Amino acid sequence: MHRSYVLVVLATAIAAWGCATAPKTVKTDPYLIPKKEFRNTIKVIALANTEIVEGMPDPAPIQAKFDSLLAAGLQRLGYSVVQPQEYEAVWAKLAVGMGGFIDPDTGKRDEEKVTQAAFQTVQALKADFQIDAVMFPDIVVVEAPFSAGRAVWDGVDQKIQTAGAMSSVFYGSQGGMVAALSLKLTVRGPDGTPVFVNSGGIEVLDTLEGKTFEPVPRQLLFTDNERIEDAVKAALKPLKR
Repeated sequence: MHRSYVLVVLATAIAAWGCATAPKTVKTDPYLIPKKEFRNTIKVIALANTEIVEGMPDPAPIQAKFDSLLAAGLQRLGYSVVQPQEYEAVWAKLAVGMGGFIDPDTGKRDEEKVTQAAFQTVQALKADFQIDAVMFPDIVVVEAPFSAGRAVWDGVDQKIQTAGAMSSVFYGSQGGMVAALSLKLTVRGPDGTPVFVNSGGIEVLDTLEGKTFEPVPRQLLFTDNERIEDAVKAALKPLKR
């Protein structure tokens, strides 16, 4: 899947949810330019489709849910939003015009073509909708710290201990890291420069049964609408004017 200017493909192996997680992001100022400058210059944001972590059997409904919540959330915060369909339509047209992005000789993605298409996509949206920036949402795998049976990360927390009360007595003092999902938002200016990056935690990928981690069944992921809404709110929160 595509991303603007810097193409990042999640290489996470989802065969075992508890493995191959990215390091937990250290919380820093989400604004990469002065906050006042961001608020004074960025009024219209084009929203790209949410990229879903690899391994989900039916990502389309999940993508649609996040796209809708993000668009509504940005509008409530006072931004004008160009919907993901507009970004994707321009991108798809450019992809066809360029004959795709796979080099027929090497079988690998042509990064020069991708960069060129990304720039042209943003310029086209700027001409048609006077956008000031593009928001790229990604569902990513991170490591979340936990202790006493609860994980806390990216503005949310979740109970990970599923066994009975006696398990809490014996293992409640355990601590460490657990695989989890977060919604990462990256806002880039028209020249591709990142100007805002923030994340909201969604849910853990493993639960703790005694001393053993057990993966959450894939079919149970993204089924808690309250957790999804909380993730979007946490990721968007610093953008409040």
